[in-house]
Amino acid sequence: MEPKTIEEIDGKPTYVEENIAARIPQLEYYEEVPGIGRALIINNENFISPNLPNLPHSKKEADAIQEVLEALGFKVDRHDNKMLKEMVEIINSLRQDIHNCWCFFCVILSHGTIGDRVYATDDHLGISENVIDPFLGSNCPDLIGKPKIFIIEACRGQNVEEAAETNPLLPQARSTIVPVKYSLPRTADVLICHPSSNGSIAYMGQFLSTLSAMLKQCVLARGPEDPVYCFMEILTLVNDRVAINSAAMQMSTTENS
Repeated sequence: MEPKTIEEIDGKPTYVEENIAARIPQLEYYEEVPGIGRALIINNENFISPNLPNLPHSKKEADAIQEVLEALGFKVDRHDNKMLKEMVEIINSLRQDIHNCWCFFCVILSHGTIGDRVYATDDHLGISENVIDPFLGSNCPDLIGKPKIFIIEACRGQNVEEAAETNPLLPQARSTIVPVKYSLPRTADVLICHPSSNGSIAYMGQFLSTLSAMLKQCVLARGPEDPVYCFMEILTLVNDRVAINSAAMQMSTTENS
């Protein structure tokens, strides 16, 4: 089938291609790079402030995601229980050391608060300005056009997010319309994952461990006949499994009370 244009469909003069890989040279470049990418894991488990309880389950989750990332070929920089000054130095040092990699993966496990803040062991820092910005294209040229994934497993407030009952959705048809012309802003190719919505607590011990298990199942253990999942699809599977597990735990608690 010849590529169609959106103009043929709704009158807009934008071209469409069936094969997106044919027009994105970075995909060919990625295949030539040895290994996969760089990863940063900062696990803050023990805190100086008496108002911040320790997080005994975070080490297990950090170990699980580190194991998977290393199995996928990432060079992982792992740091535990770092103060604010140390976290800033680690991030800035790694930013300057990134060369010839096609993907950056950052995981922070800690306490958090409203206002886009995450805690070091002694104080909090801004997620956007102190964690994400250093790895954007303007500050880390080697990552221009490369995937940059940030997973911040931390609370974002004190509210408990309410659940809504739902029924399984039927598969939806996907659009194959892909614009040929696109811009590349400073924050392009960035995916930020929070296990909780703004203002709500995060249920530690579920999201990252489930993500690690799904990466093993969908990527490391994938057979030649198994489907290929993109990362966003894997995150959707993770959300589904966490929701099901949370519901099962709530039912068990209700039955035992």
